Amino acid sequence: MEDASYFRLKNLEIGYAVGPGRRLYVSAQNLFTITNYSGLDPESTDILDRGTYPQATALLFGMNATF
Repeated sequence: MEDASYFRLKNLEIGYAVGPGRRLYVSAQNLFTITNYSGLDPESTDILDRGTYPQATALLFGMNATF
């Protein structure tokens, strides 16, 4: 039996208004996980941890614009 408690930053979005109708943004998913769990992913739904892959980190950069 092992303690699988964890703290994870799942979603973060930061935006900046450049002008009227324009916005730059950075969005990130699964930035980091703090845990003492020895397996790969403490959020695994398997009853037995058989080495399931951890959640991938994703970064997205973009610009919203209206004309």
